[in-house]
Order: sequence, then C-alpha cells, then structure tokens
Amino acid sequence: GYNFFITASRLFTFKNLNKNSGLLTELGAGYIQHKIRIEIPGEDVMQLQAAYKQGYDKLCSGPALKQFVGFQFMQYRDHYVNYTIGVELIEGFTKNRRGYNYDLRSPDTESRLDIFAGLKFTWFIPRYLAFRDGKDEYYFK
Repeated sequence: GYNFFITASRLFTFKNLNKNSGLLTELGAGYIQHKIRIEIPGEDVMQLQAAYKQGYDKLCSGPALKQFVGFQFMQYRDHYVNYTIGVELIEGFTKNRRGYNYDLRSPDTESRLDIFAGLKFTWFIPRYLAFRDGKDEYYFK
C-alpha cells in the first residue's frame, strides 16, 4: 500500500532545554491505500491465478488523518544527536474498491475505519549551509 499526507507541526519548548527541543505535535490529512499481496509460486492454485486475485486482495482506499505526539531533541553544540521519538496514529476512512469479495461470497460496499498505530523514531543528520559568528549561532544565507 501507500499513503501521503500534508502535515503541520508545532513545537512546545521547555525552559531548561534549548529553543529547538521540546514536545512536538503534528497533525495531517491525506490519502491511504492498501491491499493484501497474494504471491503463489508456480501459479498452481486455480482460485488465485491472475484473473481471480482481485477478488481476494481486499483493495481499500480513502481519506486519512494522522496525529503524532513526541519529544524532539536538537543538540546545541554537536549537531549529530538530533532526533524525535513519539507515538503516531493514522486513521483511514476507507472503502473496498473491488466489486465483490470471493472469500465472503458477497459484495463489500460498507465504509471501514482502518487504524494504524506505532512508535516513530527520526534521527536527523544535518548539513548546514551557513556561517558562524563567534557565539555558536548560525545565520542562514
């Protein structure tokens, strides 16, 4: 399957950390599509040959929402320890895109709620295109 989102983020900083670290929240809206991958070596099963696979793959797609809550840490001096870690939740409001399900022997026209939840970790390896003044501050051109 695949998905794509347009997202917006907000960083809530703490007084004892630098201004680029803190609680990170993210909201997004987009589109999601997924199906069951059926792979038969040799094509020996009559019911799952190429002409019939679409009746079993349960292709679903539709709009989706995404939320993320986590912690972002951007190191102040050594710029190689920059990361985010948190929980991400995706809700897909999908519908079956096939006309008929062979395994259920019936049409599937109902809307579904597909929920994906997981732990998200991002490690940033920055490349700065800037110059430094003498105070460990970066100014971007």
